[in-house]
Amino acid sequence: MMISAFITNKDTEVAGVLQIGESMRRNVINLEILHAQSLVADYVTISVGVADMVPIKDKEPDTLLKITDTALCKAKRESRNICKTCNAEELLN
Repeated sequence: MMISAFITNKDTEVAGVLQIGESMRRNVINLEILHAQSLVADYVTISVGVADMVPIKDKEPDTLLKITDTALCKAKRESRNICKTCNAEELLN
């Protein structure tokens, strides 16, 4: 699952988007949907990639989606059932 957000106030909005991702992750766990074939968990879980980006004049809108996908891949590489962020500024510089 990916969550993307264009932001204007980096400190508050990134935290809010990450909080939404964590809430979604916990809600899926609380559903307790059996996942008998999983090697990771008895129940369905999700990994969430969250990215933030202050709009940049010369960057295409799909830049944010690519950065969000990077965050999701990072979450899946590091673990499962986790929410990870990826900062656009770090990737674009």
